[in-house]
Amino acid sequence: MTGALELGYELRERAAQLFRTAQYEGLLQGRSIDWIAAGAVYGTCRCASIIRPVEAIAEVARCSVQEVKLGYNVLNLELGLETEVQTPIEYIPQVASACRLSQRVRSRATELAHLSVEASIANGRKPSAVAAACVYLASQELDTGLRQTDVAAAVDSTPVTVRRRYYELQDAAKGQ
Repeated sequence: MTGALELGYELRERAAQLFRTAQYEGLLQGRSIDWIAAGAVYGTCRCASIIRPVEAIAEVARCSVQEVKLGYNVLNLELGLETEVQTPIEYIPQVASACRLSQRVRSRATELAHLSVEASIANGRKPSAVAAACVYLASQELDTGLRQTDVAAAVDSTPVTVRRRYYELQDAAKGQ
């Protein structure tokens, strides 16, 4: 899985160590090995602050998105993984690259992502969707002609979700 996801040797070893720890602790008993292995890869990425959506891991694993989440949740609950909270800031480069945007738009989107965290817009919301809204607002301010559907597709979200976060972000930016 780590090879298909283009993760490095160190991450592969960390994921393998996490899987071995789960095995040693008896967490595989009655559970699918594939779920736990996929959960270990996802958990390792989260601990290392590497953005790999659970959908991407499920695509290369022999299990569904729900099963990857189940494997991750078991590892997280039982082993207490030290995962970082994901913020929209981390998703900006991915979204901007997918939409082929200029450095000016990326810089403004990063500023807006910081604002979204400060204004609590990102709290409890999917960080990739908030990042998409930041990119969309930045592109609107700089008049690039980017469409909501394109930004939403870049983060596997819906235009409605991006639009809702966009309006919230727009209100926060006015008060800035």
